[in-house]
Amino acid sequence: MILALVRLLRKLTYLGKVGNLRRVRIRGQKRGFGPKWSFAIGSLTRRSPMQLIKRALFLLLVLPLYLSADWTPGVTLGDKNSNGSDVIMDSQGNATAVWMYSTEHQTTIRGAKQLAGQTWSPSVEIGSGYYPDIATDKEGNVMAIWYSTVRTHPTKDPIITIHGAILPSNSTDGWIPVDDIPTHISEITKVPSLGLDENGNALVVWVSKEKTNILIQAARYNKDNKTWTILSPIKLSDFNSYNFALDPHGNAVLLWYVYKDSTSTLQTATLQADSKKWDLQKQFKEIKGLVWGTSLAVDKEGNAFLIWSEGDDSNVKASTLPFKGKTWQKTIFPNVMSYYPRIRLDDQGNATAVYIPHGSKTALFESTFLPKSSLQWSDPQTAVPNNSNFITFYNLGVDPAGNALLVWEDRTLGSVQAALLPAGQSWSSPISLDTVQSLQDTPRIALSPVNSATLTYTLFVEEYPDGPLYCILRSVTGTDLFITK
Repeated sequence: MILALVRLLRKLTYLGKVGNLRRVRIRGQKRGFGPKWSFAIGSLTRRSPMQLIKRALFLLLVLPLYLSADWTPGVTLGDKNSNGSDVIMDSQGNATAVWMYSTEHQTTIRGAKQLAGQTWSPSVEIGSGYYPDIATDKEGNVMAIWYSTVRTHPTKDPIITIHGAILPSNSTDGWIPVDDIPTHISEITKVPSLGLDENGNALVVWVSKEKTNILIQAARYNKDNKTWTILSPIKLSDFNSYNFALDPHGNAVLLWYVYKDSTSTLQTATLQADSKKWDLQKQFKEIKGLVWGTSLAVDKEGNAFLIWSEGDDSNVKASTLPFKGKTWQKTIFPNVMSYYPRIRLDDQGNATAVYIPHGSKTALFESTFLPKSSLQWSDPQTAVPNNSNFITFYNLGVDPAGNALLVWEDRTLGSVQAALLPAGQSWSSPISLDTVQSLQDTPRIALSPVNSATLTYTLFVEEYPDGPLYCILRSVTGTDLFITK
């Protein structure tokens, strides 16, 4: 109780540190919700008394929930100029995080581990490079990948290399480097993404450019013989964005879209666990206008689930692709308009989707549920009531039992917020997890089967009022999240 009161007082005294908004260009922003513009926060004098009162009342109202929620206070994982994080949790509730740390001379990849119920270990350097991704297998072994760029001559193409390292679950020696992916890359247009099957075999996907062609490339890592196998690339003339998902057996689904001549084209491909070549489906869908974000997930049996927002009206659509199927099957999504919807699956293949409904007077976020048994989306329910606050980045996590965690930045309140959805029940009231000035990108969520979660998020900080900005990496951990008290 005393600790919680101290934390509340810290929040109240921090009220003066939020103020006017200034546009700041984010360089090399990683994939996620939001445009390539964010905002930094100014000084005390630009916060009106009414805004201060509103925020103080909010903190007092949520205090009972805050005291009962089993969330640790936010901690700083990465100091000045740390960003680009990713985080995972194993089945025992142990968390591992990786991120970039930049100095004047180089950018390195750092990692830290948090055993269940303990604090984060001191971070260690894993390698040099940019934008790490991380995954874990069923035994709790962790793999991270990232890429580096070396320019040997001003007039020559740079040498781009994709690196990897493994942190065994029982390791006392730390991260163990693996061989670099054996391929020549002169220009990466989309950063590498990592998937790990239940046995620890990896699939890495990235997008590169070769003369006039754009290549979606991939490589498999065999855990037993510790070697990479390069897959046949997919050659394209145009490209905008991609998603891919891997099932526990190593089967993958790849989705990308191209926007050209005011038309967006969705295309998909599948990859069997024992194959070295993608199987391209027929053109999935042609859309007049833009695609406002896609979200893809694959269940344990290899069935794929997809939602996206399309066109000038930003209508949300959904489809499924059965394992080894050739044709996507439309599912009737509720009639809503939203940008950047999210979809996540539980271990039984049931889907939960969350989105920000346009024009809703009652809901800031809504959710809907798709049981695998019927493949019929439920009527929307309010996940977070509409409080007219300004929200930016958000993310959704679902654990193996179907419990959901929604996390977002409320810039009006200056905090990272969360709401919980125990499986088959209603959403909890929002709770405040950490006081922030302004997030740089989407919070990363990791959930475990033991009712725990870990979040990492990058936020802007000023060295002094109206001074230069830099990024730090923060984390919070929750336990006993979905246990009725």
